[in-house]
Amino acid sequence: MSPAGSDPDLLRRMAREIQRKRDIEEGLGVARRRQAVMLPSMPDLDGYEFACTYDPAADISGDFYDFVRLGDGQVGVLIGDVSGHGIEAAIVMGMAKKSLSIFARFASGPVEALSRGNDDLCGDLDSDSFLTAAYAILDGEGGRLVLARAGHPMPVLFNRKRKPRHQEIRSKGMMVGMSKGSTFSKSLEEVAVDLVPGDLMFFYTDGLTEARSPSGAQFGIDRALEILESSPRAKVETLLGNVRSAVADFRGGGGPEDDITMMAVRRNK
Repeated sequence: MSPAGSDPDLLRRMAREIQRKRDIEEGLGVARRRQAVMLPSMPDLDGYEFACTYDPAADISGDFYDFVRLGDGQVGVLIGDVSGHGIEAAIVMGMAKKSLSIFARFASGPVEALSRGNDDLCGDLDSDSFLTAAYAILDGEGGRLVLARAGHPMPVLFNRKRKPRHQEIRSKGMMVGMSKGSTFSKSLEEVAVDLVPGDLMFFYTDGLTEARSPSGAQFGIDRALEILESSPRAKVETLLGNVRSAVADFRGGGGPEDDITMMAVRRNK
């Protein structure tokens, strides 16, 4: 009998396993690059700044965001977070982003966009798959932002001149994929906010607030707001970069446990 180290069958199995792992790594690399290509450019809307950060916990992400050009000075702002991580979450993310972005182009408002996207996706999601999403339509000329949430973390409006300076924009809504038809659509609520110069609207996924320190403490939303407030004249891209750095420092060198996506919209004039 041949020694184990020279067993041809064993060597072939080891070679196949090595190749399989290489194929998976190569596939993840391709998927990562495709996700990067899918990231939208920032809108060019007079009087407004837009910025995003997108940090997958692994090679590929279940978070998504998009800007929907609606014409007539209007921009749709979409953010979402698929349950779970890895390949399965990334597959659902691709479907969800495409579906919600398409329906957002033709919907009369955020509730209709989320409702039609939800009904489209329900048939493709199993009982363990769901996602949170928030969609807002910004009227650049008038400054009105109309928002609906489907189980997503509440965005925060910040302005040093407002009282209070920070306001969570609250609205009701169940997560996408939990039910369809009127049960879902009737759970949603549209909220309108009239933005004034200096207002910054901050959107994020829960990977931000649930990021943990080595001792197990959560980063939370207050730390992020303190950073946003610390440099009110900085560009929004810089502000989000400062929050991103603070989260990395807070983790103490540990890797992220969840994807983190942040979006900011500021009215300058």
